[in-house]
Order: sequence, then C-alpha cells, then structure tokens
Amino acid sequence: MTNQQDAQQQQPAGNNDLQQQLEAAQAEAAAMKDKYLRAIADMDNFRKMQEKRAQDRVKQEKKNLLLRVIEVIDDLERALAYQ
Repeated sequence: MTNQQDAQQQQPAGNNDLQQQLEAAQAEAAAMKDKYLRAIADMDNFRKMQEKRAQDRVKQEKKNLLLRVIEVIDDLERALAYQ
C-alpha cells in the first residue's frame, strides 16, 4: 500500500472517532441543559413557595391582631355595661 491509500483508510476511522466524540459532546450538552432547566424550575418553585409562606404569615398575623383587638373591644364593652 502506498501512503495515499493508508491515509484514505485512516480517514474514515478518524471521522468515525470524531463523529462519536461529537455525539458524546451533544449528549452531554443535552444532559447539562436538562439539569440547568430543572434547577431553574426548582428555584422558581422555591421562590413561589417562600412568597406563599410570607403571605400566609402576614395573613395569620393580621388575624391574630384582629382577635386581640376584638378581645379588647369586648372587655371595654363589658366594662361600660357594668357601670
């Protein structure tokens, strides 16, 4: 065989190797993109959950405040009725 024939035989093997490397890199990129998108979704869900918890806390504190005010009003009404 001549050098030219050797080069022609090695070229397809090199192309196959490059093709395999490309496919592996594309698969890895797709996996990394999937992980990235999942992390973004997880952070968005976490943010929404924290916002809901904060709103629930505010609602509960308002309720507690109103209950205390009502107790004071009731006590005041009883005191005025007693006199």
